[in-house]
Amino acid sequence: LAEYGPFFLFFRRRLSVVIIFFIFVIVTTFFLSPALINQMIDLLNFPNVSYVVNAPFQIIGLSIDLALSVALVATAPLFFVEIYEFIHPALKPSEKRNLLALVLGSGALFLIGFLYGVIIMYWGYEVVAAFNANLSLQNLWSVDVFFSQLLLTSALLGILFQFPILILILLQLEFLGHIHLVEYRRAVIATVFIFVALLPPTDGLSLLAMALPLIGLYELTVMVARRRTHVQKKRSQLFIL
Repeated sequence: LAEYGPFFLFFRRRLSVVIIFFIFVIVTTFFLSPALINQMIDLLNFPNVSYVVNAPFQIIGLSIDLALSVALVATAPLFFVEIYEFIHPALKPSEKRNLLALVLGSGALFLIGFLYGVIIMYWGYEVVAAFNANLSLQNLWSVDVFFSQLLLTSALLGILFQFPILILILLQLEFLGHIHLVEYRRAVIATVFIFVALLPPTDGLSLLAMALPLIGLYELTVMVARRRTHVQKKRSQLFIL
């Protein structure tokens, strides 16, 4: 254990940086939450919709949810950078490039999924607000429930957009092959629809709008796996020759 002591100390230092930054962002966002909530209400200002508070401490709960969401999004890149800095000295140049590509790709996919979730949720809520208004119903939406659903659904879509990275890692480790991705296509598509159906909004158009990009990402991953298998076969043939 003594020979690994410096590595544990190095890892603890980097983990401490991540934790301190995470706490700092939570505290800062919590105290800035009134201004942030006002900005969000102005940005998501639907016609015929009034945001209401129906519990004494609802705004505090929303402020906590907002602070946690912002802290997680802000800390995730730092966390991956610290992990990369910790393990990259032990990697080969090609492995460093692959790891860096995975880290950057993961961050980009999460951001794309999160923003896409915000757009879909905005569109879904806009449709619901217009439909209720046409029925002469008054839209009184709980500010806590509305924004919590928005943040949760967007974050979950950002996480779901990560599954191509997981598949590529399994391909690299040879736990999966191109043939498996083709065989499991129907099961994956069914699973995507099941997961997306559990997320708000629950109308059919939003379901398709959230599921189709995920299915497209899977098909793109299948294409990458097919290309990777083709290249590996060519290399093995050259090696035999």
